[in-house]
Amino acid sequence: MQISIRNIIILIFALHALSLKAQMSSDSLATIEIKASRTNSYLKSIPSATTIIGKEQFQTNRTGIFMEDALKNVPGIFVQNRNNFAQGERIIIRGQGSRSSFGLRNIKVFLDGIPLTSADGTTQLTGADLYSISSIEVLRGPSSQIYGNSSGGVIYLKSDLPIQKGYSFENYLISGSYGLFKAGLQFSKVNNNSSLLISGNVTDIKGYREFSNARFYTLNMALKKKLKKNYTLSFIQNIYYAPYLYNPSGLTYAETADPQKTRMAIKKNASGKTLLQGISGINLTKKLSGNQELDLSVYYIGRKLNNPIIGRYIDLRRHSGGARFAYIKKIDLDKTYINIRTGIDYEFQSDKRSEYENRGVTDKDLADLPIQDLISAVAKGNLLLKQNENIHNGGLYILSDIERQRIKLTLALRYDLINFSVKDQLTDSINQSGSKIFNKLNPGAGLTYKMTEYSNIYSNFSTSFQTPTANEFSNNVNGSGFNKQLQPERTRSGEAGIRIFKTLYYIDMAAFYVRTNNQLIPYQTSAGGDQVFYRNAAVTQNKGLEVSGFVTPVRGLKLNINYTLMDYTFVDYEYNSKGQKLQLKGNKVPGTANHRFYSNIAFIPVKNFIFEMGGQWTGKVYTNDLNDFEPGFANTGVFVNQSYWTFDTKVGYTFEAGTLAFNIFGGINNLFNRNYSSSVIPNAAGQRYFEPSPTRNIYIGLRTSLKKEKSK
Repeated sequence: MQISIRNIIILIFALHALSLKAQMSSDSLATIEIKASRTNSYLKSIPSATTIIGKEQFQTNRTGIFMEDALKNVPGIFVQNRNNFAQGERIIIRGQGSRSSFGLRNIKVFLDGIPLTSADGTTQLTGADLYSISSIEVLRGPSSQIYGNSSGGVIYLKSDLPIQKGYSFENYLISGSYGLFKAGLQFSKVNNNSSLLISGNVTDIKGYREFSNARFYTLNMALKKKLKKNYTLSFIQNIYYAPYLYNPSGLTYAETADPQKTRMAIKKNASGKTLLQGISGINLTKKLSGNQELDLSVYYIGRKLNNPIIGRYIDLRRHSGGARFAYIKKIDLDKTYINIRTGIDYEFQSDKRSEYENRGVTDKDLADLPIQDLISAVAKGNLLLKQNENIHNGGLYILSDIERQRIKLTLALRYDLINFSVKDQLTDSINQSGSKIFNKLNPGAGLTYKMTEYSNIYSNFSTSFQTPTANEFSNNVNGSGFNKQLQPERTRSGEAGIRIFKTLYYIDMAAFYVRTNNQLIPYQTSAGGDQVFYRNAAVTQNKGLEVSGFVTPVRGLKLNINYTLMDYTFVDYEYNSKGQKLQLKGNKVPGTANHRFYSNIAFIPVKNFIFEMGGQWTGKVYTNDLNDFEPGFANTGVFVNQSYWTFDTKVGYTFEAGTLAFNIFGGINNLFNRNYSSSVIPNAAGQRYFEPSPTRNIYIGLRTSLKKEKSK
């Protein structure tokens, strides 16, 4: 990895000006239990790179629409905000997830312990309402030894369940540039044995680019109740409905001169989706004598999707879910503390997929119909694909933490067996049915050494694997169904780090190395339109350095800084171009940045008033595997998304009148009105790599809350 003088200067600055983590002191951070670890390790002793994000970082003076707001202050994470609700944000953790064409890939997401990730490893963040979340935990390294398939990183969301007895009622209104409107209600209540949260909202936005309109509704409920005989019951419910989410797709570099533009083919095909999704999950724990505990979860996710793209109309009906059971035992042997968790996870996914010719909408309908009616006006042609896709995944694991004096050893072992099967339902002469079985044993080990009362060092090693998703198996470049050629990615990783906890500052540094074999590479063809295909083609090596932390130099002043140096390269990749074989060893993995720096300063001059200013620098991003133009084609495109700076500012004031509180807030994004693309589409057909981001935009909001607290 080459480190320039500029990088060293940035690193030194990061070490001497470290930041605040969501109004949490270093002491409180150190003693927080990390639920994502499955052994409830404390941050001060967990032997892996872990970040905790308090709700002040994604709720206070913010719209609560984009996960980017929550994760931009996490090192090692690169969020590509497409500003495209049909595709969602692309979240990359140490290079994992960079190939995702929609939603999240190879990153496990949980809400109160219930998986939001389907059995094939894909996640739609539609079930995550940030205004209903209290905190977020991020495991920044591969975690297949804990969670199995597609665990290149873990994001664990906790519902914002109230603690103080009584009740509260809140409503909010937000309005902003490009037709942004958001309104919501929230109710919470606590009594002696239970805590309840119910929330709902609607979001409507025209969008910066043509044909990026979106409207969606969410309804959430979370309940935690203590029962008799040491039982605790938790329940979550989420309903998400989007009558339309349109996809403006990518542009060539030349087309970005008019960044709001969308191709006519996108409009004529009504490229976008309608989506209805429901998530239900229940967890029951039982505390036994002798420091023992049983933990059982059952969950279900249902999805109904209509998704026209150029050339095709996809109709998908999904039923997925699973069950998780664990036994936990804590042992104290003469000041040696042992925590053992062993369990079994089962998950399933059943998809009914039909794909038709997309004959688009008429010119008259495109001109006359309101935007919400275009998808229903699409004319479907011949049935091209009809199949049932089923996935069953079973995992057995054992985790153990062994702690004595200054040393903590963590050991993990997990075995997974996964079955993918496709049943062709198309009545033609070709049977495209098929099945594949994968199994993998993943060990992991980590060690933490407590240097002083306020500092520790740690290291770990693990292996992991990522199977192709149902969508990746189904998108066969020859137009048939199940792609039997795809194989799982296999990863080995290691990291080492240091944490320093002090009352007024916190330092977190980590170095990592991730090597992946059978890397799945996304690509598009001119015949396939916007459809994305996949191939196992490469060995990649991801290594980097992360620095983050906080400092509170004086009362009312808080400073945030984090920096990530990333070197993600191909170490073996034979690329075929018009019959010519090219070795791409040393090329950068497309869709990933080489640097990311973020800083935020918050100033509270008087009670209830807060002003924030943030800035982010993102390094250059290559847009294709070649890192150059393809031989045999004219050099008409630019194959690098250049580095850019962006700044934002936020302000809010809260005043109280008895039991009522009023919070007036607002913000300006892209303060200096830069033209840039925060997201690229790797290996896009027609060199349409770029997804332009909004120019300067503002929002204002009002939150009103009524609280009635009871004395204990």
